[in-house]
Amino acid sequence: MKIRELLQKEIWSKRTSRKILIGFGIVTVVLVVGFVVLSAVDEHWITPAERIAGRAALVQIEDLQDFNGMSDAEYDAGALDAKRKIETAEHVALTFQDRRIAFLLLGYFGMTDGKRSNHKLEFPAISPERELLDKRMLDFTKGVLHKALD
Repeated sequence: MKIRELLQKEIWSKRTSRKILIGFGIVTVVLVVGFVVLSAVDEHWITPAERIAGRAALVQIEDLQDFNGMSDAEYDAGALDAKRKIETAEHVALTFQDRRIAFLLLGYFGMTDGKRSNHKLEFPAISPERELLDKRMLDFTKGVLHKALD
């Protein structure tokens, strides 16, 4: 075979280039769409295990809201149980939404425990504005948790 015959053979054509570019474009679109879908799922989906653990922790924290009718030993046992349930919710968290729920549960427990500590230690009364703000924060957190877990 002579060089002239080799040079006349077409090795790479426009058609080959188009096939490669179309294939690359399809792969890119599939990857981008897949990433967007996975990101949306991670942002908004609560896994069933987190929903169960979160509900259990929320019920336990709400039981602690009536700390006036509890002895110190009862409250401490309930608080320990609530901490364990919150830790369980943290351990089963897979998605970002799961971690957000676990964080809200921890904050809700902290607000409840702080309210009880202030009441038990008989700190001077706080201003009505501050008390209203604390109540609204507690109610808001409770509402968000109920909406997400129910």
